Amino acid sequence: MKVLIVDDEAYVRIGMRTIVNWGELGITMVMEAADGLQALKIFKEIRPDIVLLDIVMPNMNGLEFIRAAKQLKNNCKFLILSCMDELDYYKDAINLGVSGYVLKNSLTGEHLTTVISNLIKEIDTEQIRVPSNNEIFTYASNDIVLNEFTSLALKGKIAAF
Repeated sequence: MKVLIVDDEAYVRIGMRTIVNWGELGITMVMEAADGLQALKIFKEIRPDIVLLDIVMPNMNGLEFIRAAKQLKNNCKFLILSCMDELDYYKDAINLGVSGYVLKNSLTGEHLTTVISNLIKEIDTEQIRVPSNNEIFTYASNDIVLNEFTSLALKGKIAAF
């Protein structure tokens, strides 16, 4: 699994990288970005599974980033880590389907590890094992399988229930 940390404060990015034992969680890559625009470039390249991000950042804020990123990979999990305890931000985040909203002032390494662990479990339950041509198992999200099934059923290639 891959994680992208997006925050305009360098010390916050460093803190998030160091307070979590990423390898223990099965995370193989942790990348960083200082704003939404930089994050979007990295997102296009590595297609992370989880993005931890702030809302208020220069160039492109976190909510704008989520909107753009969801068009590229809809099954990514977004966790907002913010100092902004405002109802409008919560509403916007919920409407965008974020997986969580954590206030930075209440954040501990243990809490962040628990939240990320729960996101990983959520990702695992949403994936289905599909054998590929060389019989090595790859993963496809339930949405992809459902869309493919629907497409084949509409084309008359398989019978729907």
